[in-house]
Amino acid sequence: MSRYTAKDSVIQDRQLEVNTLVIPFQVVGNATPANVVLRNDEPGRMALQSEGVNQITAALLADETATYTDAAPGDAAGELNCLVRINEPVGKVLGASLTNLDADGFTVLAGAGANLGSATAVTTGTAGGTALMVSMVTGSDHTSGTHNLALVVHYVVAE
Repeated sequence: MSRYTAKDSVIQDRQLEVNTLVIPFQVVGNATPANVVLRNDEPGRMALQSEGVNQITAALLADETATYTDAAPGDAAGELNCLVRINEPVGKVLGASLTNLDADGFTVLAGAGANLGSATAVTTGTAGGTALMVSMVTGSDHTSGTHNLALVVHYVVAE
């Protein structure tokens, strides 16, 4: 795989320190919120929360806090909260987006979005700072159907 490295030292430094992580996930919708199925390719690193299913609480470390700005995801609106365990001190979250992986192609979702889960998107507490938080609007109704997506996150590890 070839990779372009900028000649400008400031830009080159930024290229080298920004990490990109892509994790595919699936939402199997159900009219009963507790029966929505949330799956992903990295269950030890990614936890999701829908209206009736919460994988995030179990994924938190002792004394770690994940306080989401949008604390109440809704299935009909396609809203999810997500915790991504980096296992290194996260310095800053630079951006996040969603990609549609369904049969109609790999596209960034129109009408959907991935937002910082809080002001910094980094967990807090004595054990915090090694995971990031994202709130998502998938653009799909999670009360029915199967939705295949990928979360793309850009972040910098703290020095």
